Amino acid sequence: MANWKQPTLKLVEISVVHAAVLAEVHNACFEFPWCTADFQELLISPTVFGFISQIKPGMRLPSLGDPNFNGFILCSAVPGECEILTIGVLPLWRRHHIALKLIQYAILAAKKKGARKLFLEVSENNKAAHMLYADQNFQEVGRRLKYYREGKHRVDAIILSKSIRL
Repeated sequence: MANWKQPTLKLVEISVVHAAVLAEVHNACFEFPWCTADFQELLISPTVFGFISQIKPGMRLPSLGDPNFNGFILCSAVPGECEILTIGVLPLWRRHHIALKLIQYAILAAKKKGARKLFLEVSENNKAAHMLYADQNFQEVGRRLKYYREGKHRVDAIILSKSIRL
């Protein structure tokens, strides 16, 4: 297994042709994953954009499907604001700053689209994600009570927001 703290990454813009591999990775990341059709439906929308994270050629990566693919971020932007719809990093590649790079790149893209605010939702139980978002200056702005299923229980979604300077 690879043991790099910070792999050399390449970010590639997502298109509808990536729907199946996005579903595969989402399945590896979440208890209740989205299917290929969910991603296809999202990716045909002109407001949706995102990026795939890959290890630059020449480095080996144990992962699903494409041997260079390790994570992705999917967003939706409308005038003035952007929402991170989902972000996933393969379990073997977590804690290697991949999610951070994806978020930072999405912020730059959202800025170019004129977004001034970035939103996302995260399970109240996802402590690693909470630390990542706090480090990026996201602030809690609301809750969706009992929004996510986790096993046999339901937990709150924490709604976070971050201002984007143009």
